[in-house]
Parts: sequence; structure tokens; C-alpha cells
Amino acid sequence: MKLGRDLRIGLDRNLTSWKNTDDPAPGEYTYGIGLHGLPQIVIWKGSSIQYRSGPWNGVNFGGTVMDNNFPFTTKVVVNFEEVDYNYQMRNNSSSLVSVLTNNGDLKNLLWDNNENNWTIYSRTPQGPCDNYGYCGPNAICSISGGPQLCSCMTGYQPKSPQQWDIGVWSGGCVPERQLNCSERQDFEEIEGVKMPDFV
Repeated sequence: MKLGRDLRIGLDRNLTSWKNTDDPAPGEYTYGIGLHGLPQIVIWKGSSIQYRSGPWNGVNFGGTVMDNNFPFTTKVVVNFEEVDYNYQMRNNSSSLVSVLTNNGDLKNLLWDNNENNWTIYSRTPQGPCDNYGYCGPNAICSISGGPQLCSCMTGYQPKSPQQWDIGVWSGGCVPERQLNCSERQDFEEIEGVKMPDFV
């Protein structure tokens, strides 16, 4: 199955959650391809982004790790007719099912031939840092940074130190001083982070 958009007729192919565990009516959450800037995987609650993978870089989606041990490969097509992706199983004797729950969690279930049942292979979001805009602008979220998940980028400070001190980081960070274009400005290299959103 393809997820994405047929640009010729404007058809979106998404997964939609159930209203609740007992009611299969369409729920609040949708999972598909976001088309602002480079394609990326997105989970929406209504029209608000709840999760984004990071942009497609030609090999995988930023912010995701895929290696040769994965039971599937990801195929992405971007052209004038369509923008979509799908999973290709490496082993035809196995199956993968993606389920979007009524609370916005995406679960990839892999069929276990030995146990004859579905096992959860991966889950999104995996933690607070996967929540869209969790630390706000100009901040970095890191689960390896101790109890404080958010930190300001170099040259920035919390927009609201009071909120920051009690663990409410969504306001993000602001420059420590006004930028002066006549002064020399340096760039800092940051590795292992998801690229900022284009929205």
C-alpha cells in the first residue's frame, strides 16, 4: 500500500485512527506524508502536527535509523505525478502491518512465524523528544541529557527562565544578544539531530 499524495488528482493516502478502541469511525489522528519542503512522515491530530520524522534524504527519513538488519526497506517516490512511500519486505515469508491507535501512536507489527502472532516491531513516538515542538524554537531535545530534556543552542537563552525552571520548555529559546550583521558570525556544527521543520 502506498502512503502519500497522488498529485494528478489530489488524492491523499493516509492512515486514520479509529475514534476509540470500540468505534471504527474516523478518529482525530492521521498518519502520512507531509509535503511542506522535503517529504517527511507526519502524524497529525486534526490539522496540528504531533510528530514528524524529519525530511527524506534519499536513504531514510531524518531522525530515524535504518540498517540492513531491518526486515524491510523504505521506498520513496517523488515526481510530478506522486509523492509517496511504502515498505518493501526483505523476506517474502514475513508481513508487516502499521496501526495508528486512537491516541496517536503508530505501531509497526511484524508477524512472528515461530509464535504465530503479531509482535510490536517499532512504535512512534518513542519518547517526549518525538513530540512536535517539545522544546520550542532554537532548542534541542535530548533523552541523554539527564532529567532536563531541553537545552538552548549556543548563543541562546530560555525565552521564559521561570517556565524553563519548572520543566515547561515549549516557549523555546531566544538570542542572548541582538544579531549585528556587520560583525563576524560563526556557525556551530551540530551532529545527530533532526533537521528543523520547513513549516
